Amino acid sequence: MKNLPVYKHPAAYAREHDELAVYRASNQANTACKEAIGAAIRDHYRDNRLDAAAVDQVVQQFGYDRTFHVLAITVCQADWDRRYSPDNRAWANAMSIPANPDAWGTDRNCYLAVNSHPGLVDLFLSQTRKAYAQEQQKTSVRDKLKKPPETTSPKISAKFRSDDEVGQDAGVSGDTIRNYIALTQLVPELQQMVDEKKIALSPAYQLAALTPKEQGLLLETIDSEQTTPSLSQAQRMKKLSQSGELNEDTMLSIMMEQKKPEKNDITLSGEKLRKYFPRSYTPFQIENTIFKLLDAWQKKRQRGQRRNAERQQRRIGDQRGRAYRVSDESRADSGDKHQQQCGDGHSCDHDRFPFVKLLRSPPISNGSRA
Repeated sequence: MKNLPVYKHPAAYAREHDELAVYRASNQANTACKEAIGAAIRDHYRDNRLDAAAVDQVVQQFGYDRTFHVLAITVCQADWDRRYSPDNRAWANAMSIPANPDAWGTDRNCYLAVNSHPGLVDLFLSQTRKAYAQEQQKTSVRDKLKKPPETTSPKISAKFRSDDEVGQDAGVSGDTIRNYIALTQLVPELQQMVDEKKIALSPAYQLAALTPKEQGLLLETIDSEQTTPSLSQAQRMKKLSQSGELNEDTMLSIMMEQKKPEKNDITLSGEKLRKYFPRSYTPFQIENTIFKLLDAWQKKRQRGQRRNAERQQRRIGDQRGRAYRVSDESRADSGDKHQQQCGDGHSCDHDRFPFVKLLRSPPISNGSRA
C-alpha cells in the first residue's frame, strides 16, 4: 500500500472521469491506514507518552503521503475541537481536503477519521510531521553531499563552504555533516546494513576508516560469525587499520569476543495481541490480563517443579532402601555360612587368622596319648 498513489478527488469526480476503480482502491487503503493509526496509538502509548515507534509502524506500511492525508481528514472533521493544537489545525486546513458527499449529503470523509482520543491523534500528528521534517533534512544533506563541486582549483576554493556552513543551512551540526561524509566511504554492502539498522551509526563512522579490502574482510567475518561489530570493536579495528596490523586473524579475534549482554526488551505487536481480546478492551486491561495469565502460568510451573523434586527424592529413597535390604541379606547369608563352618555360632576370624581354628580345637585327652 505504500506505493499506491493517494487519490485526492471525491467520488463524483472519479465517476465523471471514469476513475472509480482507482478511487475505490485508494479509499480502501485510506481505511486501512486509519485503522493502523489507531492500532499504533494503542500499542505505543504508555505512561503519558507516545513512543516514536508508533509513527514508524504506520509510515513503513503506508508512507507519509497517505498517513498525512488521513490525519488531515481527521483534524478537519473536528476542526472545532480545541484538543487539536492550533498549529496542527492550520496545517490540516492548508492540505485543502475536498468534501466527498454521498447521495444523502453526508461527507464520506467522516468514515476516514481516526477513532482515537483527539489529544493522542494530535500527538501522533505532531510526531509524524517532525519525523517527516527530519527525513527531508537528511535527504537535503545527502543531495548536497552528492552534488559535484564546481572546481577543485585552489584559486577559487573560497567559493566552497565549510561543513559547518552546509550544516547550518540544513539545520544540523558540522559534525553531523562530517559523519555523513564518512559514511560515503563505506562499501555499498555495509552502507545497506547501516540503512537497514543492522549496524548502528556510531560503529559505522569508525568502520568507514577501514580500507575497501578490510571492509571486504569484515563482511566475510560478519557473515561467518553472524554478528555485527559494536562501537568498541569498531574503534579497535580502526586503530589496528591505522597501524597496519588489521588482518583476517585479528579481525576474527575481535569479532569472536563476547559482547555485553543486550537489554532483554521484548516488544509485542498490538495487532497480534488484539485477536485474543475483545475489541472493547483497553491497552491497560490487555496488559493486566497478560500479567495475570503469566502469574498463573508461573505458579503452575513452580508446582510442577516441586512435584518433580518430590518424586525424585522418593525415587532416591526407594533406591537407597533397596540397597540397604540387599546389604542386610548379604550379611545374613555370610553369617549362616560361618555358623555352618564353625558349628558353635561364635564369630571367627578364619579368613584373616587361620591359626585361630587350631587354638580353639578341643584339647587331646591323656588316654588318647597313651
